Amino acid sequence: SEIRFPSKKVIREIYRALINYFQLPSGSGEGVSFDFDINDFVKKFKLDAFIVNNVLKILEQEELINYSDQFFSPSTVVFCSEKSQIEEFEKSHQHLESVIKGLLRSYDGIFDYPTAIRETELAKFLSLKKDVLISYLKEISKFSIIEYIFQTEIPQITFLENRVHTDDLFINEKNILKRKQAFEKRLIAIIEYINQTYRCRSKMIATYFDDKNLRQCGICDNCLRNKKIIITNEEFISLSDGIKNIIAKAEVDTEQLLRKLPGFNQNKIKKILNFLLEENLLKVTPEGTLKNR
Repeated sequence: SEIRFPSKKVIREIYRALINYFQLPSGSGEGVSFDFDINDFVKKFKLDAFIVNNVLKILEQEELINYSDQFFSPSTVVFCSEKSQIEEFEKSHQHLESVIKGLLRSYDGIFDYPTAIRETELAKFLSLKKDVLISYLKEISKFSIIEYIFQTEIPQITFLENRVHTDDLFINEKNILKRKQAFEKRLIAIIEYINQTYRCRSKMIATYFDDKNLRQCGICDNCLRNKKIIITNEEFISLSDGIKNIIAKAEVDTEQLLRKLPGFNQNKIKKILNFLLEENLLKVTPEGTLKNR
């Protein structure tokens, strides 16, 4: 939960790191966009990538930034020529020799399969400007010495407001709390769905989306299991009355109810409980306890 919904302190720390990363002067930034390498960012500031990603989403929801985190596929290079061909090419294109040697020294396996490269780091290693390096890689690729595939997407951050002092950064904690509660509700529903062994799964999904009219599907694992459980009329009356009497005294969850009915077949109790819920004779509270209608 702390990773998905970081504290205000963490949000402010990462906002400060963003400002420092982009060297954004005070009182400026509105409408300015930057290419954003999240891996480089978290490495430089020793941060957790998952927390950073979630903070960026919060800053976006607070309309402080726009974060484009579309699928990112890095540039790749693979050599598609023999050693002798490379040597001949280097002799006739001496201005490209350092780039070829830089690739071979920097990336293992680049002869065997497409290898992800970072143009920014390689350019620094070769003391070249990034755009010059890219033009050289494209030139080498035209001669079929390498196959160079440029990255498909560069994530970007656009500042929607001018830089503010970190202590003055306003974060609407009520909005974050609402999103956190909604997330926890979904998580509880998923856990309940996985652990449930007697309620119709289709009915559970429909109820979650406020469709209370759907009947039991009859074909999910729980419905099929319930069909195999035979309950006599006497057992049904005895157990349903027992369930209602227990719940009338105090709201309990399913596990507590089962413990209050020792000596009875638990699968039969669950089947009757499911029937009572389906017929709206009982209901489940938001806290997960059972209550009489």
